[in-house]
Amino acid sequence: MASKKRIAESGEKPGNNLRSLGIYMLVCGALCGLIAWDKYYSAVKTGQELARRIPEIEFVSVGIPLISIVCGAGCVMLSVAGVICIWHAFVAARV
Repeated sequence: MASKKRIAESGEKPGNNLRSLGIYMLVCGALCGLIAWDKYYSAVKTGQELARRIPEIEFVSVGIPLISIVCGAGCVMLSVAGVICIWHAFVAARV
């Protein structure tokens, strides 16, 4: 009860903090995605370079590095959570 009264007195809508959190989560998700892509791209380039320098190695594909898997999963989770937070903030603003 006291928190609702304080929010009403300050004129701040409850969705503002939720929207800011959602935007922050989307930005963090994008950064995780960039890290995952960079690590995977680096692994592919390293595999291609090794195959070029050592003729006995045939480059077919490269395994996905663990950090790419973890960062990619973090990217998806943070992005989904960010969209949900922003969605709930807009729904709360309508009410």
